[in-house]
Amino acid sequence: MAIDNATGCCLWIWLMRNNKKILASQPEFLCVLCFGSAVTAASIAMISFDESYGWSVNALAHGCKALPWCFFIGYLIMYGAIFSKLSRTNQVFSFRRKKVEINRVVRPFLVVLMLSITVLIIWTAINPLAWVRMENKNDPLATSGKCKSVNFSPLPFFITLMVMIVMVTISLLAILWQTKDIQDEFVESNWIFYGILAHLQAWVMALPIWFGIDSGSTNAIYLTAVVFLFIFSTALVVLVIWPKIFMWAHTKIYGESNNSKMRPRINLSGDKHVHISGLRSSQEGISHPIQPDTYKEQVSLLFAENSELKKEILELKQGQKTQLGNSQGEELPHS
Repeated sequence: MAIDNATGCCLWIWLMRNNKKILASQPEFLCVLCFGSAVTAASIAMISFDESYGWSVNALAHGCKALPWCFFIGYLIMYGAIFSKLSRTNQVFSFRRKKVEINRVVRPFLVVLMLSITVLIIWTAINPLAWVRMENKNDPLATSGKCKSVNFSPLPFFITLMVMIVMVTISLLAILWQTKDIQDEFVESNWIFYGILAHLQAWVMALPIWFGIDSGSTNAIYLTAVVFLFIFSTALVVLVIWPKIFMWAHTKIYGESNNSKMRPRINLSGDKHVHISGLRSSQEGISHPIQPDTYKEQVSLLFAENSELKKEILELKQGQKTQLGNSQGEELPHS
């Protein structure tokens, strides 16, 4: 279901890629988000089979090895796509560059992804997860299979990858704060924040339950893992892309709402001919980027002029009072 959701959303984004609202949302990053969702959802399949489904022990062992790859790589792809999308939008709307190329904003994401792949390669090489069937503590006649490390505890690798996840999440929250005032048509800040909040709640609820359940409760462990992975793989896709689908369907049925117009940007430089890469200007003119230093200089000049005007007004008021006092003194009769 999660893979079907990601595939369907990506297909819709691709078909609607020339729509002005989808184009403003940068469909290439949305499709990468869907791909990361599908990779994360694939980890559910890795824990959903055993020998009763016709899988051999060797095939189950390969599924166990792929489990951390699907989860951590899928997570980082989803968050990396969102981070790169917001970073590009932030650079455009802050007028840092006239045009922001995709390969410029994906570099931090690629660095983190390569580091995580390196950790996963070392993990798989020296201490891979394998399919192990063990006796059930509650029922000695029953057995249960699960993925378990062969040589030693996988905790060092798990903690290292979790540190990367925390760093990526904090970076995404920081860029969300920087883009909170930009229209949702471009950044979907509120929906992305709700998706991250859903992930954090899943972590807080799943980990205590998972580690607190007795190892003999195979069904409880499996159910917790499936719910946890399902939330991780679908939350961002549902909250970011589904509203666009609903809005598109609403527009098709009821027509475009007047509230869907873009908010105007304040132009402190006084120049009306400003071009932003990816947006069409309503007026023709010279296109150039505006530097933030120009704003600071003009604001400083305005404050200086304001102070001078206040001084002049104060001097005029004092002069008027002096003239009024002199005129009253001249009009008094002499005794």
